[in-house]
Amino acid sequence: MTVTLRRTSRPSPSSDQGEAPQRRLGRPRCEDSRRSILKAAIALLKTNDLPAISADAIAERAGVSKATIYRWWPNKSAIVMEAFLEMVAPHTRFPETDSAMEDLRVHLGRVAEVCQSDIGRMLRTLIADSQANAELAAAMRAHYFSVRRADARKVIERGIASGEFRGDLDTEAAIDCLYGPIVFRLMINPVAPDAEFVNRMIALLRQAFLKRSDRRNVTGR
Repeated sequence: MTVTLRRTSRPSPSSDQGEAPQRRLGRPRCEDSRRSILKAAIALLKTNDLPAISADAIAERAGVSKATIYRWWPNKSAIVMEAFLEMVAPHTRFPETDSAMEDLRVHLGRVAEVCQSDIGRMLRTLIADSQANAELAAAMRAHYFSVRRADARKVIERGIASGEFRGDLDTEAAIDCLYGPIVFRLMINPVAPDAEFVNRMIALLRQAFLKRSDRRNVTGR
């Protein structure tokens, strides 16, 4: 079952925040209860894989009934996904400078910082668990990875339009080059990506993204 976007009485999140999974129809959610439930889900995710987390455990930790949870969310994956998106969003936003390359550099630096934190460990857990959970995999694609790609696509297309990036740059392949090494490092290497790793990545990406005439005029930052 695919988890779709939810609609609440709160303002819709911007694209850099991700889009939270859809909740069930019912009475409007009490914000205090909502925050308690999301906080409980994150606390459990910090020390458990998703299969070990139950709606009962979330309800008990949040001090609400399980019926309350299922009135607002279809399943535990939707709760965990919404909680994770709200936690990670403020830390991975793209800046808005005059340089698309600089925006990518700063953004990847922020992503690397996240990977070294508890949020990074939770992201690793969610990616791993999604390989055996089709519902979670669909939610991750729709509400996390697709949103990240859409934001990066805007920056890259802006760089192409301004003449900063090569006119023949393959946007989708470029996005893969941005995030692929970080996800691989996060999942495979015991050392999470750090600032030095990002600087090495950016040095390579400059050679691939920038127009030939601009490459020798740009120094690493």
